[in-house]
Amino acid sequence: MTVCIAAKAAIHKDPALVLCMDMMGSTDYSSAETTWKLHGLCPDFYGLIAGPVSAARELAYCCGPQIEGKTNIVALLPALRDGVGAYKRMFADAHIRSRIGISYDEFMSKGSTFLSEDVHRELCWEIKTHYSQAELIVAGFCGQWPVLLKVSGDSVCECDDFAVVGSGTPVAESSLLHRSQNMHNSIDLTVYQVYEAKRLAEKSPGVGKVTKLAVFFPGRKFQYVLQAGFKKLEEQFENFGPQTVTLRNLPEDTLTARLPQGE
Repeated sequence: MTVCIAAKAAIHKDPALVLCMDMMGSTDYSSAETTWKLHGLCPDFYGLIAGPVSAARELAYCCGPQIEGKTNIVALLPALRDGVGAYKRMFADAHIRSRIGISYDEFMSKGSTFLSEDVHRELCWEIKTHYSQAELIVAGFCGQWPVLLKVSGDSVCECDDFAVVGSGTPVAESSLLHRSQNMHNSIDLTVYQVYEAKRLAEKSPGVGKVTKLAVFFPGRKFQYVLQAGFKKLEEQFENFGPQTVTLRNLPEDTLTARLPQGE
């Protein structure tokens, strides 16, 4: 329950990544806007997480070492998939240890010899069908070129212009597509359009009101939007965001004539 957004900007002038997140963290019984969702993965890449916080952080921790030192997308994609595989193996090992007290390796090599067929099949099914709901945006630079990768479920993919994770994804993605957000936009325009997408995503379940927004440059340089900056962005949102509809009646020639009753 969250929304995190990353977008490329100004790739041929002053290449940057605009990173945005809410701060909502929740349990089955309560919630608070105190959860930081931007994590350093390795020297050149940061991650934005969504889903159950503990699972999403484990996913990030598993992926970071795999992508470290990778300098192009051809190397990054399989390395990130290896990270997802390491995360799934970590879950499998923890699950088997908690259920029957042995390692996953021992379960795979010897489990069928001392467990009943039903128990063995059940454990295999639990591992196979496990879905953690953890999502991850990997954002960074290969040299001067901004890179965005997204992990969601079993899918690992490269994102051309922007990436969104969390329960606010449908609304935020729709907003960014409506604005034609793309990597050639200026940093200033991208910052606003990402902010607008996040504000609209607050209508989605579980998305918090608190917003954190930063601009990430090559060389691990950051610029952060401060409170005064958010006031300016909110003023722009009031100007350019959705407006209250005051229309009372459509022009008479907008709709076809109504048919008489009974026809």
